[in-house]
Amino acid sequence: MVHYKLTYFNARGLAEISRQLFHLAGVEFEDHRLTEEEFAALKPNLPTGQVPILYIDNVPFSQSTAFARYLARKFGFNGKSAEEELLADGIVDTFKDFIESFRKFIIGTLTEQNAETMVNSFSLSLFSLFLSFSLRNIIFICFHK
Repeated sequence: MVHYKLTYFNARGLAEISRQLFHLAGVEFEDHRLTEEEFAALKPNLPTGQVPILYIDNVPFSQSTAFARYLARKFGFNGKSAEEELLADGIVDTFKDFIESFRKFIIGTLTEQNAETMVNSFSLSLFSLFLSFSLRNIIFICFHK
């Protein structure tokens, strides 16, 4: 049996999509939640010096979106055709860009006015596309944060 270990901070953030995929699939995994002190000690030994990390049988893999896509494929949540998978990947990447842009607002480098412009630049048609697609299929984009 495969042993999965997901290492991240005690927060939703970048690891949450993978956590949700494990739960939805009913697959057991070790949910290793780091303190800041544990991260500082672990960081020099990480492949990219960053978390989250997904260990599969003690082999570390980095980049949360890459391993979320892997888990979605493995557990059958990535669409029913290559075209649906492509559509899901595009939506995930767009939402990831959207969330990444909000980090500037959270850490205080983006003004309220710039945030409003940023939000308005993301088309509502994308959200309607996402909703129509996710209502037809339970796929991993539904859990991306």
